[in-house]
Amino acid sequence: MAAVALALLSSLIFGVSDFMGGLASRRASVLRVTGVSSVMGFSLLAITLPILGGVWSRDALFWGAISGVLSCVVFATLYKCLAIGPMGILSPIIAVVGASMPVFFAVIVGESVSLLGWIGIALALGSVVTISLAFDSAHHRPTARGLVLAVICGLSIGVFLIVLSRAPADAGSIPIFANRAVMAVVFGTAMLIAVYSKRGSGGGIRSVLDTRVFPLALISGVLDTTANLLFLYASHLGMLSLVAVIASLYPATTVLCARFFLKERMTRTQLGGLGMAAVAVSLLALAQA
Repeated sequence: MAAVALALLSSLIFGVSDFMGGLASRRASVLRVTGVSSVMGFSLLAITLPILGGVWSRDALFWGAISGVLSCVVFATLYKCLAIGPMGILSPIIAVVGASMPVFFAVIVGESVSLLGWIGIALALGSVVTISLAFDSAHHRPTARGLVLAVICGLSIGVFLIVLSRAPADAGSIPIFANRAVMAVVFGTAMLIAVYSKRGSGGGIRSVLDTRVFPLALISGVLDTTANLLFLYASHLGMLSLVAVIASLYPATTVLCARFFLKERMTRTQLGGLGMAAVAVSLLALAQA
């Protein structure tokens, strides 16, 4: 049950983080947002690492660094995708693609899933599909570019979840520390080059600290780092196939945030999808028990 609780909390935080990052990307370049969020995430871990702890090892650093490279792809496509919008459609598409890959991987490596677990997985994937298909064709149809980015992002997330779960169980927060270090170097450096170059966004450090963008990007980075830590712990306590699916239910949070803050319309079908997600979590919790 602890694995289910951590995975569910991870999905809730992932959803809010995605909403914040997507909203920030509507006000500034994706590079600036990812630069700020990745540096903030790394800073958070650097401060809390002595408290969170973990055993340093080559495997912990290796899998963490590889996941960091994948995260760069995820962030670059995710924020741009959500900035294009609508969030309530593209986010579920990303989730269902990303959630399917760990399930297939877990089965291939021999993880045994009960009938109850399979029903829960089917309902969970069905819920995000249901949400993704529920849109107003006159005003809320996603563009081809947005759909392509959503699929690429989903595939990257799926591989990322698999890679992160391969880190040693005793590594603690070290794999996420390595992950954020890679992201901070890549996006932080690229951001600084962009804002200070003639072809960049201009404005120097002031453009990075823009009050319309910086708080949203900062919060997104902190939340995303927290969500990744929770997923890492959950993946070591429970079955990857079930934990990954629960963590991938984050579109429910993103949809609700988009509904209340951006006034994006929620249809009865979307509400039904959210209900399916709730049932799926219950079944997956029973399957883990």
